[in-house]
Amino acid sequence: MSPGEMTAEVGQVITFAWSGYHNVVMSLSKTDFDSCVLDGQQLVAPSSGGRLSITMDQPGTFYYICSVGFHCMAGQKIAITADLRGRDGAIYSFFSAPGVALNVKTEDATFTPPWWPNTTIDGSYITEAHVIARVGGAKRKWANVSFIASRLTEYNTGLDFITGSCGGHAFFFGIVGQSFSATTPRNGKRDAYPPLGSHAGRFKTSAMAEGAIEGAQLAAMYEVASPYETHFAFSRFEADEAADPSKELEGEADASAFV
Repeated sequence: MSPGEMTAEVGQVITFAWSGYHNVVMSLSKTDFDSCVLDGQQLVAPSSGGRLSITMDQPGTFYYICSVGFHCMAGQKIAITADLRGRDGAIYSFFSAPGVALNVKTEDATFTPPWWPNTTIDGSYITEAHVIARVGGAKRKWANVSFIASRLTEYNTGLDFITGSCGGHAFFFGIVGQSFSATTPRNGKRDAYPPLGSHAGRFKTSAMAEGAIEGAQLAAMYEVASPYETHFAFSRFEADEAADPSKELEGEADASAFV
């Protein structure tokens, strides 16, 4: 750790004390901090001697500089990173904004990180993530999506590690959503694995949910361009909330574009 860095716990109070002509300014980005950008930053304490206490009330890295003269360029700056261990089994709000929130669960864990192979850490992991969104305009429906790590197998796979609902009903669209879109099971193609104990070689899977999803049995029609992309052939993201999704399962996509 360099002299211009420190680590604190969430809830810890950090005190700046100085005399003479200095101030405390929060840099709005790491780039601004590294380059000692002075314009447009957030003044926290004015240019006069004194003390300033700041409570690290959320996890993350926060950047502070002195913007007087060339003080920042001379090294009068510090990056403070606040970590959150979390209480075992507790659920915390990690993000909250109008109409959308993210809650996470922390659980105690003992582990040896690869970058410190000779150190055993008694710490914690984030083991669950829950997204809550208010949709439907005046109807104020709730859309909930959960990721639960404990439901993963040792191969990081599973059947129900992602679950959710919208307006009290299971999802209709998307590869996971369509498995809940009918009152009867939607069984698709399955790989025929060799009997247990009878295969010592190699086996390649090929099933792509054919028969269980719409779109001419093409899972490629559900691929998206990036982690935050919302458009795909059967997307409901921009759809009319009043529409009956059960009548849209056939879609209107040109399957040839995905071959």
